[in-house]
Amino acid sequence: MTTGYVVSGRGDLDALFKPRTSAAIANTGFTSNGGVDLAQRFEPRGATAAQVDTGFKAGANDLAQLFMDTGAIVGTITISNVNWLATQPSTPASTASSSHQLTTTGDINRLLNGITSDEGDWVSPKTAAPSTFKVQVDIISGAFAAGSSATGVQLSLSAGPHTWTVSRATAAGVGSDSCQYQMTFFDGAGNFLAFASNFLGAQIVAAGTLIANVSETAAANSGLTTQIGFQRYTLGLADFGSVTSQSVDGGTYLLEQCCRRQDGTGNLFGLSAAGSTFPADADTTWQRCELTGIFSDSGGASVTRTLARTSCTVGRSDNESGRAYRMWTANVQPWPFIAGNTYTVKIYKS
Repeated sequence: MTTGYVVSGRGDLDALFKPRTSAAIANTGFTSNGGVDLAQRFEPRGATAAQVDTGFKAGANDLAQLFMDTGAIVGTITISNVNWLATQPSTPASTASSSHQLTTTGDINRLLNGITSDEGDWVSPKTAAPSTFKVQVDIISGAFAAGSSATGVQLSLSAGPHTWTVSRATAAGVGSDSCQYQMTFFDGAGNFLAFASNFLGAQIVAAGTLIANVSETAAANSGLTTQIGFQRYTLGLADFGSVTSQSVDGGTYLLEQCCRRQDGTGNLFGLSAAGSTFPADADTTWQRCELTGIFSDSGGASVTRTLARTSCTVGRSDNESGRAYRMWTANVQPWPFIAGNTYTVKIYKS
């Protein structure tokens, strides 16, 4: 049974608005079918775009502003925490920069030292973007670089892109800058939808001394395909990719692993030394590792990705076959290796 409210040239309201499947809004004063308010009949508009006004108003609001268009695509916010760190050596002059960007088309972009990669979508289905969704970023600690999008206010995602950046120039010296912040999403009416806690960092490390310049071929762990890179290790850990240990620092160490963590997040880096003494967790052992090659998010271009020891924590340490193995784990954006590709690996110490 139709409502009896007809918009000229468009038909009954039943043809314009979706049936209600969620909690009703406040009654509108428009009733039909035995005195049932239209608020009980039609789905609230939420964050979806409004259709053309109907001419029927509940107070100051046209019903088109209150109820969901039959053609609306309903989106769900799909976000997770990010932990992105950019690193540059102190020479030559440059700037380390990491950015978190949301686009009007639903993309989440990561920008590290000028390289942009698509890190997924902030809404599903993506065709629901931008609708009337809003986002607010609130700083917990640290600060964003000048030129970043506003903080502390709700920003419409139909305008943009919105980009927040942390950067540090080599002129500022060795050290780091960072920002911890909460990103909160709202619908068009300002109702809370979702939030994530995030970190952006930018660091300048000493230029250091080159102690390894080798090539390695990446592969996936046959038993755990989310783990990609190269690893030669002991105590039952799988070997994959280049499994010939490469000399580091004139043979003081061997490079044992450079890959994603077993859960597919973060990175692992490993060295071994002859004897029973583990490689020290110090910049005098290794300060940073630079990998150069084509990654899955580099658009076919060869780029350099840097992992600094200071962004890592010591993972497992093992003794076997006369060698001491030490693994470092980094809770940062994982290297998106392409299985079968060869990467240049440069390792530096202070």
